[in-house]
Amino acid sequence: MTDLTLAINRLQALHRDVAGIRYAPDLSAYPPSLSTANLPAVLTWPADGQWYLKGGGWRTDERTMLVLLYVAPLGQNDIPANAAEAVALLARLRATHLVRPHVPLADPDDNVDGYQITIESGPDRPHSDGGIEPDLSFGGAIYYGARLRVTVRLLWGAGA
Repeated sequence: MTDLTLAINRLQALHRDVAGIRYAPDLSAYPPSLSTANLPAVLTWPADGQWYLKGGGWRTDERTMLVLLYVAPLGQNDIPANAAEAVALLARLRATHLVRPHVPLADPDDNVDGYQITIESGPDRPHSDGGIEPDLSFGGAIYYGARLRVTVRLLWGAGA
């Protein structure tokens, strides 16, 4: 398993614990499309990052993860209910990431490759979101939802 895969899977495990999220699979189980039975759903993707050799053989990757929240297909006309649900879920996801800064998602002792993965948060590494969006696409469909940007730090040794 790569460091990025492990980071995505650990974030998805956090998302599965958020009240109201029905579907947040591990990366290997991402579907080709989303069914309404699985909504609201969260899928996490790696975005921009910076990586470097830290010294002593340690490698560091500071990366933004896109956390995409899919609430309902755009074609459903119950906009007030979809908007209210989307706002509530966005608030819960935001809180999930705010209360876990600098707490490891992965510790070198809990995975075979020795990765340490931490959610990073602070004035110099803030998380962000684009608010509620009516145009998130996945699998050829468009959804109401939100796009969050969460910063993680990955650290691993030369042998991983």
